[in-house]
Amino acid sequence: MENDKVRVLEVTLVLGEKEALHHHRWPSVLYIQEAGDFIDYDGEGNVTFDSRQLPEPLPMPFTMYKDPEAPHSVVNLSKTETIRLIRVEMKQ
Repeated sequence: MENDKVRVLEVTLVLGEKEALHHHRWPSVLYIQEAGDFIDYDGEGNVTFDSRQLPEPLPMPFTMYKDPEAPHSVVNLSKTETIRLIRVEMKQ
């Protein structure tokens, strides 16, 4: 769904899937329904986040706020969990 105020994205990454490089122009709220281990890379291929480095697994489901994001790409490393989330981008 998209209009002049919001853009709503349903994101699904199956086991081993890598997203194409993309960015997010607007701040957003993520409702992460399901996820295992994953890595987020920046536009140059540098790791910006690796869930395996957290002291304990993320609690599921959870909600978080994100500022606009520069080009990045997420890889689902999990052998058992599909990444499923809803992103609501708030246009300014």
